[in-house]
Amino acid sequence: MTAGREALQRALAAEHAAVYGYGVVGGVLGEDSSLATTGYADHRGHRDRLIELIGADAVAAEPAYQLPFRVSNERQAERLGIEIEHRCAKVYAGVVSQTTGKHRMLAARSLAECAVRALDWGADPEPFPGLGD
Repeated sequence: MTAGREALQRALAAEHAAVYGYGVVGGVLGEDSSLATTGYADHRGHRDRLIELIGADAVAAEPAYQLPFRVSNERQAERLGIEIEHRCAKVYAGVVSQTTGKHRMLAARSLAECAVRALDWGADPEPFPGLGD
């Protein structure tokens, strides 16, 4: 498997986890949270595009994911939204560095979208999203 294909698989795995995480965020914040609803839909769309690109060898979602911390109130749900976006941005930065052409463009757009959603959740701006810690 090429480095670019492996990077796309990592992005798909991150999107599976993001969809799961946004399910938790939405469960705490409720259906009136447009950030949670939009984030969930956006990550589902990215996941579906990656599955289509990768094809039959696409990595499957796990049955459940370990959250980085307990999420039982609004502030924790917002923190999880930020964490999801930062993690996905980091993965997409890796895809940008390992791919060319349409895959690189897809990853760059996805990285930018993650950075904007993180700001919407209340994250501090980063000079180079996805390249921090």
